[in-house]
Amino acid sequence: MDAEARIAALESAGVERVVLEVAEHAGRCLNRLRLGRAAAVDLDPEVLTQEAIERFLDGRWTWDREKEPSIAEFLKSRIRSLISNALTS
Repeated sequence: MDAEARIAALESAGVERVVLEVAEHAGRCLNRLRLGRAAAVDLDPEVLTQEAIERFLDGRWTWDREKEPSIAEFLKSRIRSLISNALTS
């Protein structure tokens, strides 16, 4: 899937809706992490969302429509990876 196809897929899914859905998911993940660790976690849901969308658009992440038809669900599935990478960096 080339860059134009990734942009078209995001637009057809509704960019605003996808961004809000992924940001809300990131916020919930971070809240669970903060409660579970009882510690401050210096991550921002909006930054995680932006990073997820950037990695999708630039092709670092490959989306398989057959396995995961919803682009929002695909991006949400990648949030935990971003959080894990940020905490171990």
